Amino acid sequence: MSADAETILNVDDNEPTRYARTRVLQRAGFQVLDTGSGEEAWRIVVDRRPGLVILDVGLPDVSGTEICRRIKRDYPSVLVLQTSASFVTMHDRVRGLDAGADGYLVEPVEPQELVASARALMRLRRAEEQLRVLADRLEERVAERTRELAETNARLKVEIDDRERAEAELRQALKMEAIGHLTGGIAHDFNNLLTVILGGVERARRHVQDAGAQRMLANAAQAGHQAARLTAQLLSFARKQHFERQPLQLHAMLTRLQSFLQQTIGPLHRVEISNGDDVWPVLSDPSQIESLVLNLVINARDAMPEGGMISVAARNAPAGEAGIPTALSGDQVVLSVTDRGIGMTPEVQARAFEPFFTTKGVGRGTGLGLSMVYGVAKQSGGDVAIESEPGQGTTIRVYLPRASGDVPAAGTGGAAARPASPARRGFTILLIDDDPAVLDYTAETLRDLGYSVIEAGDGPAGLRHLAGDAKVDLLIVDYAMPLMTGQEVAQHALALRPKLPILSMTGFADAGILEELARSFTILKKPFGRMELDAAIAAAMGRAMT
Repeated sequence: MSADAETILNVDDNEPTRYARTRVLQRAGFQVLDTGSGEEAWRIVVDRRPGLVILDVGLPDVSGTEICRRIKRDYPSVLVLQTSASFVTMHDRVRGLDAGADGYLVEPVEPQELVASARALMRLRRAEEQLRVLADRLEERVAERTRELAETNARLKVEIDDRERAEAELRQALKMEAIGHLTGGIAHDFNNLLTVILGGVERARRHVQDAGAQRMLANAAQAGHQAARLTAQLLSFARKQHFERQPLQLHAMLTRLQSFLQQTIGPLHRVEISNGDDVWPVLSDPSQIESLVLNLVINARDAMPEGGMISVAARNAPAGEAGIPTALSGDQVVLSVTDRGIGMTPEVQARAFEPFFTTKGVGRGTGLGLSMVYGVAKQSGGDVAIESEPGQGTTIRVYLPRASGDVPAAGTGGAAARPASPARRGFTILLIDDDPAVLDYTAETLRDLGYSVIEAGDGPAGLRHLAGDAKVDLLIVDYAMPLMTGQEVAQHALALRPKLPILSMTGFADAGILEELARSFTILKKPFGRMELDAAIAAAMGRAMT
């Protein structure tokens, strides 16, 4: 309410009547202003906003009906009680009420009736004011609640979007994990087959003299090695490849690779390397990272058949930086390869890392390049992301965890000297493999190399030889076998003969298991040939002597 909301304005041009009415109202406890002019009454209403105007109809300058109409038009909260002499007609009273008057009294008015009417109208005024206040508060509360609901809805939308994104990432991760298990198993079978195929071709080449047959065997060997490389890419995707993590300076590696990459992609394209000496070291397998970069650059070249620039960059991404995949924590190094080629649709992006998925024509791609990139990134403890639009090009970002500690400068050190082969005469090897073809090929190759061989088709059979008096100088055991894994066989073998050298063959194993095996035993990866087998035996024997 305003300051004068409890004040009554008494308007009457008859001075004795006005005076008597004012005194009656004051004695009843009201604050009263009075005037005998219609225009003066209007000015008081404008300035003071009284709660109630007792307004005579017949005023000398402006009629009370006109003043009432003005009040109700501009200040509807001000109540009006019109009065008139007894000789005023019913028509005049109706006009007053039609003008908006809240009440009407005919003179002469008894003091008690005047006070009662004033009190009733003031109560009405207070009730209306309270209703307005309540309405205003209600509007404020509704507005506040509406804002709260809007903010809650906005937060819920963000949470829903985040959850949908997380669920999509989880579904994609689970799908890729399932594909990884499948491809890992396929790769294991392929490696066993390729071990026999390549071994047989190698042995045949040593015994065949015909030039034409030699050429065909050479082609078969080349195709077999190409199949072995594809199998290795499958294992990279499945994160089952033996992975030798070590600190790596990306900027030095990229600088060293630049000329090789340029020669690989040809004259229509140009490779631009962008990185600085301040790029943090990463923890990964150097040979795998080199293959990763090569695959990404070749993909970028194929996306720009008319030629163009391929940008390769490495930069630091501190922990918490926007854009880092949510699954990663800590400082990252971002290795990115960008082209301005045909780009990818969202549907292609969703499947880009799946093995054997390709948009290239028949004979132009195996669909294993990006799957290998995905596997290397994951096995390094990082992640990979695609940013692409059709017709605008593609950027593939590989996130690799920052390595801690000092990193040796590129080019320092040298290759370890190859261990000398052990004297083969009288040297006995216990060979355990559940695949008869691999067992037969490996045993024959060992005998060709001059070793004596004891063959066993499973772990328990092999351990029985060790439990007896058989002379065994080296144990060669396949990792993935039924009944007992190669690791379990090795543990039992060492319990029987603690100083026995062990060489573990594998075409498939979890990365963590491979790393654990590599700490204890020498590993020979399938498929292998005569020279790889001989070198692995020498390494295992050399390791046992250190």
